[in-house]
Amino acid sequence: MYWISSKRAPILAFLISPFLLLLYVFNNKEMVWAKNAVWLFVIYYGATFVISNPGMDAYYYANQLENMHNSGLSFSELIKYDYGQSSSTFDIIQPTITYIVSRFTSNYSILYAVFGIIFGFFYSRNIWFVLDKIETSKSKIFILLIALLVLIIPFWSLNGVRMWTAAHMFVYGLFNFLYSKKWKYALIIFLTIFMHFSFAFVVLIFGLYLLLGNRVHFYFILFLLSILVFQIDLDFFNQFITSNLPEKLKVKAGAYTNEDYIKAQAINTSKTNWYVQYYALLLKWSISAILIGIYFRFRSFLVEDKFLKSLFSFTLLFYSFSNFTASLPSFERFITIANLISISLILLILSNNINDRYIRRLLYVFPPIIIIYLLVTFRIGLDTISLLTIFGNPIVTLIAGDDIALISLIK
Repeated sequence: MYWISSKRAPILAFLISPFLLLLYVFNNKEMVWAKNAVWLFVIYYGATFVISNPGMDAYYYANQLENMHNSGLSFSELIKYDYGQSSSTFDIIQPTITYIVSRFTSNYSILYAVFGIIFGFFYSRNIWFVLDKIETSKSKIFILLIALLVLIIPFWSLNGVRMWTAAHMFVYGLFNFLYSKKWKYALIIFLTIFMHFSFAFVVLIFGLYLLLGNRVHFYFILFLLSILVFQIDLDFFNQFITSNLPEKLKVKAGAYTNEDYIKAQAINTSKTNWYVQYYALLLKWSISAILIGIYFRFRSFLVEDKFLKSLFSFTLLFYSFSNFTASLPSFERFITIANLISISLILLILSNNINDRYIRRLLYVFPPIIIIYLLVTFRIGLDTISLLTIFGNPIVTLIAGDDIALISLIK
């Protein structure tokens, strides 16, 4: 169809059906505006975002928006009380955005559309960074890996806007820094701290990589140790943050490592179905096995490609430290980021070695695990995806009333 390739086509298609446009661009990734179409969809998803239960992160951000809107808080007061020396707040980007939006409205749909602008930019760019560098294949495993790339930190992660926006910011900065060596991308990695304080941990690992460089063999040994030997003890970690971290980070980190928080996390996990408890663990072990296989099979291939060598080196280093800290409450989320980086690496290598018998055997048992992961992830998304997200458009959304999450219809 000629019209769909014209410059006006994406806007027109977006106004008709953002969701159908999303499906179209993933089947036609070569379109120059494809990543921007995904960006537009994420913004639209934010505008149709549904808070289906009070336990969601978004419930807190919606209340924060309403309180700011009703309080008449000035920006100078926001700086004084939220960012002053007596405050434990380190994540200044999200509260600042919420404050600016609160000057105009208390409608959380508008807030989440604004969040979608930031999240969607990095999300779409990370996906297309990989897609632009691989050969399209119709093999089932290739299609599943692309689906995993798209949904490992999916657009409905916008619910936890601080953590997962910071994650995509970090991956965007990392990919582009390793590829171009431009320091402006290292700055983006540093700025993730101001989206979520825990990314001080990520910045430290990145700094360690800059110091050590590409040491594939050393990182591989470290990776094996992280799998087979030990994880950081919680008491040791608490002593470390007490002795070494700045006061603001100390207060924030301590909130995630106190006994009450740990017990609450354990109770919440025990109440979930087995596949929810183990779907991420299955993926972790599968990716770990593939990374080990890549080390033994494709070392010579990686040496010839400076970017892939750098990406493989950092992947092993980052996954190692993510494994070491996985026993700490909430730190297991860094495994998800390590998985996103790893899947990107696997896709780039697979694209160049699609007919290799070894990698085909290596990936033989992977599809069922990917399918389980995708199904559980999609179920989580149903809590925030609304009818308007799938069947609506921006015009209908402007005149529609309250919407409901898809999970409410299924239940």
